[in-house]
Amino acid sequence: MATAGGGGGTVKGTSSREGTAKSIVTEQTSQAVQSTSNLLHLM
Repeated sequence: MATAGGGGGTVKGTSSREGTAKSIVTEQTSQAVQSTSNLLHLM
């Protein structure tokens, strides 16, 4: 899951904006999960 790698970068035409928004949300979610797991490891 860590290697999501921004898949599906080329979305057709008008839905490209929606695709970038989805990738941003996915990135933020993965960052939140990583930070949470890091905190759990530190505890």
